Amino acid sequence: MYKTPSKPILNTPIRHFSDTDMLPSTYRNLLNAAALQLGIAQLHAIGDLRSMPLAHFFGVITGLKKPSVTSTGEYMLSLTLSDLTFDAHTYNGITINVFRQFESDFISILAIGDIVRLEVEIGVFNGRLQAVQKRISEKVFIFYPAGKPVENSPETKVVMFLRNWWSTQVKSSTPPAIKNFDKKRMTGPISQLVVGQFYDLTAKIVKVVSTSPYTLALVDYTTNSSLTKCLFAPDEYLPATILQNGIFECMFWMPFHELGSPDQLPKVGDIVCIKNMRCKIGKSGHMEGAVNSDPIVHQHFRKLSNSDPSVQHILQLAQKMDTRRTLLTQRISKITHISDILTDTVIPAKYTCLVKVVAQMPRQICNFTRPYCNYCESTFVLDSNDKQAHEKMMCPSCKSDEYIQHIYMYSLLMTDGTGYLPVILSGEDAIHFVGIPPCDLVLNPATLAKLKCRLGQICSDFEHVSDKNTMPEFECMIESYMTTQTDGSNAVRYRLFNTAIHSRS
Repeated sequence: MYKTPSKPILNTPIRHFSDTDMLPSTYRNLLNAAALQLGIAQLHAIGDLRSMPLAHFFGVITGLKKPSVTSTGEYMLSLTLSDLTFDAHTYNGITINVFRQFESDFISILAIGDIVRLEVEIGVFNGRLQAVQKRISEKVFIFYPAGKPVENSPETKVVMFLRNWWSTQVKSSTPPAIKNFDKKRMTGPISQLVVGQFYDLTAKIVKVVSTSPYTLALVDYTTNSSLTKCLFAPDEYLPATILQNGIFECMFWMPFHELGSPDQLPKVGDIVCIKNMRCKIGKSGHMEGAVNSDPIVHQHFRKLSNSDPSVQHILQLAQKMDTRRTLLTQRISKITHISDILTDTVIPAKYTCLVKVVAQMPRQICNFTRPYCNYCESTFVLDSNDKQAHEKMMCPSCKSDEYIQHIYMYSLLMTDGTGYLPVILSGEDAIHFVGIPPCDLVLNPATLAKLKCRLGQICSDFEHVSDKNTMPEFECMIESYMTTQTDGSNAVRYRLFNTAIHSRS
């Protein structure tokens, strides 16, 4: 089955190599000398291989999968070979698939650390070199078991050199990873994804990026330096660190019908387990995932419920990393600068902003609510220092005390560094913002203390704002509207809506 050297065995003494000899140039010189003695056009170092119809080279076995039957009825043996020109620590070696008609045609005692010399065809598969030795060929496949003496032959120096190199690698403080073909597929998380490996990935969908090919943006609230900054506006809140390098895109390269019916497709917010996903470098130069059509894998992803044990770590990380000070409903993804709001001629209009509070009106929080007469449909202001006036409250217009209730009515001066915007909070929007029903705050000190605590989440010292640079940023939604003033002129006003302070109690 195998060819053997036709040249006579040379009486060349075997010598051991020092550390200074362990250089790629030394190894290539040995290969050239052996090629001349064997009558071979060229013996390649693995690091010099490229796509070619025929290559002849040596390698140390660093990965081994026992023969298995293929769909054509042939048997395939998968090997991973390395030498010092192909970084075993980073890439683990080049994959060789050897095909034979019968399983008995293979050498049954191959092991990690053995050395082989073989002739193969070299191609590129999934961006990596892969070698094939077909069944019908009579290519060279010569085996040098580890630990056994090597006959004095043209290959002796090369084999001894590789043995010495591999021994040094194994004994180093950072030995190379041994490829295990038979182990279960890795399962992530995103922080541990590596280009060139296959994974079953569990992650949360934050956006359907494209439908052709079907592409999902995924997070599991870990980060990976091989990922790029998010280039789209997510449909939900994500921490800044995740937006920077924690969003992983995965493309499904298959006919759309293989993904399932439209009602079976995952949606934003779903947590899914994606099967047999390969990590690769995308056109942008950053890592991404790809799932190819596979007749064996009938379900390329599976939706998981929040009660599934495999998603608990994702939910816990999401909660831990949620540093939001406000929650938005009916979110508008794009963040708008205040300078753009002030110059916008479209009124009314709605915006999402990232702002800080630098001032408030009234200055005292106890005056954030005021009496409202339902009969007169008007508000009035009481002196916060006159407790008796609050206790004997009466509408100054209709002189009634039967139709009076308290409402929120105050404004916050906000900035994002591009301008300043006074924003009004009143009515249901103000109640939703703080989550506390309005009342007479002068007569209800417990409610006043609770309100100060809640507002303190967006401003550390709400009543005494001095250094605006120390104020925390928060998201809010703002709507512009037109109002008619007492003199009949129109004026633009801004109100806060669909925003609530994030209560963590």
